[in-house]
Amino acid sequence: MTAWTFCDTITLELDVPVIITTGHRLDEVDRVVGLELGADDYVTKPFGLRELLARVRAILRRQELGRQARTREPQRGDSCLADGGSSGAIDAYRARTASRSR
Repeated sequence: MTAWTFCDTITLELDVPVIITTGHRLDEVDRVVGLELGADDYVTKPFGLRELLARVRAILRRQELGRQARTREPQRGDSCLADGGSSGAIDAYRARTASRSR
């Protein structure tokens, strides 16, 4: 299984971060393909252990922030109130657009 196949398969099936590490794919196009297939980072050898660990921590931190944001913020379209009214943000938008059309 190639790194490309692995990355494509794992990112479709699981919500886990992927860091590709390699020593023989140094071309920019290879890094771009890896990232576009779903890798969160692409590191070429030689690299230090501290750098790799810092990259892992950064990805995990971003992933956790994303999870927290999804649990705090309503999904798009969920901003209407149960009684059929709209949220303050929608009212403010309507007021701005109405004042522009006058």
